[in-house]
Amino acid sequence: MTWLITGGAGYIGAHVVRAALASGRQVVVLDDMTTGVAARIPHGVELEQVTLTDAQLVEQVFKTHPITGVLHLAAKKQVGESVERPDYYWDQNVRGLTNLLDEEVPVIAGSEINDDPFNPISRAAMDQVAAMGDATPIAWL
Repeated sequence: MTWLITGGAGYIGAHVVRAALASGRQVVVLDDMTTGVAARIPHGVELEQVTLTDAQLVEQVFKTHPITGVLHLAAKKQVGESVERPDYYWDQNVRGLTNLLDEEVPVIAGSEINDDPFNPISRAAMDQVAAMGDATPIAWL
């Protein structure tokens, strides 16, 4: 049973990858590396350098790995750029998520999860991630 963590080479994603590994889960990272850093990914975790907007490549990742669920952290979120390039943001965020949902596996999506223990929303989100089971429905953190 393997979880796909999109955006797993990002700052927050890499922490989520480590938390998933610490809880005994197998993990594959999917990241287009536009802002991700490969060195953030723990040793032994496979990186699929794929853009979510390429449905064929996303499908190939699911054929290559026995993925049972997705933790989606790869959305674009820069406000200024989103105003300047709204079509790009629509394509990246909406079509990217749609391509994940087309694979018919449980997806948990979070726009800004962090590990601040003083923020109850973040703590609740991290607790939910830690408690993920194999039959988690689509959920928004």
